[in-house]
Amino acid sequence: MFKSQVYFPLFPIPLWTPLWSLYFINVHGAPYLEMPFDTSKSFGYDGPWYTVPVAIGSNEQTVNLFPGSQWAPTILSTTVCEDIPDCVSKKGGLYNYELDESTYPNTIGFNAKGVDTVPYGSLFDAEGQNYGQFAQIKVGNGFSRVTIANASISRVESVSLFYGRKEVGMSNGFLTLGAVDDAHAFGSYRPVIPLNNLAKTGVIASRSWGMHYPSAKLNQLPSLVWGGYDRSRISGPIERFDSDSNAVKKMDLIGMNIDTAIGKSPFSYQKKSNLLVNPLSNGKDNVLRVELESALPYLVLPQETCDAIAEELPVRFDRTAGFYFWETSNPLYQGIVTSPSYLSFDFRVSASQNFTIKIPFALLDLNLTAPLVTTTQAYFPCMGARLDTESSDGAILGRAFYQADFIAQSYETRKFWIAQAPGPSYTSPDIRSISMTDISLDAPTSRDDIWIQSWNSTWKVVPFETTRSPPSESSSASSPTSKTGAGISTGAIAVIVKSITL
Repeated sequence: MFKSQVYFPLFPIPLWTPLWSLYFINVHGAPYLEMPFDTSKSFGYDGPWYTVPVAIGSNEQTVNLFPGSQWAPTILSTTVCEDIPDCVSKKGGLYNYELDESTYPNTIGFNAKGVDTVPYGSLFDAEGQNYGQFAQIKVGNGFSRVTIANASISRVESVSLFYGRKEVGMSNGFLTLGAVDDAHAFGSYRPVIPLNNLAKTGVIASRSWGMHYPSAKLNQLPSLVWGGYDRSRISGPIERFDSDSNAVKKMDLIGMNIDTAIGKSPFSYQKKSNLLVNPLSNGKDNVLRVELESALPYLVLPQETCDAIAEELPVRFDRTAGFYFWETSNPLYQGIVTSPSYLSFDFRVSASQNFTIKIPFALLDLNLTAPLVTTTQAYFPCMGARLDTESSDGAILGRAFYQADFIAQSYETRKFWIAQAPGPSYTSPDIRSISMTDISLDAPTSRDDIWIQSWNSTWKVVPFETTRSPPSESSSASSPTSKTGAGISTGAIAVIVKSITL
């Protein structure tokens, strides 16, 4: 990485800010900016995922970006598709810097190659080349649309990612969510970080954001607010954590379980515990340090953990692709992904307090498409992590995790917040700003039934038999399953088969 420093503009509101955006700020008194997602189409060969459209350059070239990562937005250049037929990157929009008539230089001295070409490129043995540059960026929508004239961007000229033996390009770039500093330092150049610049110029209340990045497959509406958050996207207890010195969001994962929110479990047990396996624990504390990052699509966990979870599911591991494919012809598949069963993540808040996020299996039923596979495949998004034996870094909870939670972050106070997010049914938006000094967020009263109600329209609940008590808890440590799907109950099979034949 390169060293960055703060750059303060000479004017409280820059001269390039449109007059209508001043009206929006001063009259409507809304010190936040709702970032519009384009929900008319989705992107990604491992999703689907919604994106945020952003206009780049003086001629406003539209590119569709995944929200995630920090510092300069990652923008794919038209050169990434040179001599590549059916280039996967074209669908999301590409930036032709030669058509950009802005007065800023196209390159400003910084470039990176190989795994540093894109964020988290080392996970995919990335190859390629990028360049730092100034660019005009327009974000927002309608009367809340604003312009950042001297934004820093990372222009990717070429990139290849490797999934096993498969080489593919990137589908989309990234709309970054701020940084610890307000500008990059490239010699005499000081291109600004978009979110930070809007805070410095008073367009938003603070260097902060709040997001719920839900399922495009279930047609859930996403929410991303710069300088604020949507209170309606909180449907459980909210916890506050400290980010590290680089404002990276990390937590201690202490357990993973399979459980069922309501009704009868499709498994032979109501709850399966001890699914988290940390190969670096050496028989001691099984705590796994995990990073939260929406730039990545997957649950990047120790391979041993992915395997332990997969043992409970009707999935098979494809070594060529490196993914777990759902066995969609198995009736157990539909029974699980439509049930109120979920994969839970237990985090340590303090020595005496834990915190849980629940991901329904409906959100872990994603699709792989070309060019990763020749025909669409349903997959379970757990990917083996490359854990650093010294720092223990390498485990990352990506977009698949973000579908189920609300996350907000403040660079002012170096805090981030996390809470359970609702399912497909939730109340109307309730946008709040995040001030420069906020260390807590106003959240609704926490009730588990609110979260369950938000999923009622999606789940198929199987009631308990009145003559029998619920199945007991099972532990993978004491009673491991020996084959795929071995944890599914025969009673659940009968119910599922009956529903299919009716």
